[in-house]
Amino acid sequence: MWDRLKVRNPIYPLVAVTTALLVLLLGLVLSSKPEVFTAYLVALCLLYSAFGYGGVVAKCLLIFIPLGIITGGVSILIKSDWNTAMATLGRVVLLGLSVVALITTPPVNLTRCMTRLHLPRFLTLGMLVTIRFVPILAGEIRRIREAMRTRGVNMAWYNVGGFYRAFLIPFVIQLINISDLLAVSVETRAFSLTATETTVYKCVPFTLRDALFTIGMLLFSGAGILGMVLL
Repeated sequence: MWDRLKVRNPIYPLVAVTTALLVLLLGLVLSSKPEVFTAYLVALCLLYSAFGYGGVVAKCLLIFIPLGIITGGVSILIKSDWNTAMATLGRVVLLGLSVVALITTPPVNLTRCMTRLHLPRFLTLGMLVTIRFVPILAGEIRRIREAMRTRGVNMAWYNVGGFYRAFLIPFVIQLINISDLLAVSVETRAFSLTATETTVYKCVPFTLRDALFTIGMLLFSGAGILGMVLL
């Protein structure tokens, strides 16, 4: 699943992290103005598409729009307020758009950038493990489910015994194996939290494309703030 969210030329990793935070925080502020907020979301989609993220944006929207509709539907059932439902839908879509640049960033590139900034090594390792945890977890779940299907295990939700024996136990054991493998990998590579000298095998350059993306994001953000003030 994670491999389908790759792009050919991801933007600079630190720009991706900053973009995710900026889009989310500014979007939450602009959500109080529905017209400005809607224009902001459309502008984000156009900006991402202009820099080669159109496919990822489409996939995120296919996931987060139905999720937002469901969440908004719950709001309608509770409050019977369509405005609240639409605001909820917009915030869910905003959440999906805010992570577009981040989820397409290769974790190793982010680690390299953080290492060049001489950030604490426990932070770089923790960031790498955290980012890779979700796709690895999804892959293990997929493999276990495929094994269950191959062995003819009843995968219905009411088959608690089959779920426990055929899914939960192998899943927990595999998680333990992954943690052991990670510990051995870190130890064999002589990883140390106290090391002062580090070497980056391949530096990630900050290109003109990254600068243009940053400028475009700042311009869109400034336009959003201006629209909120004027309206």
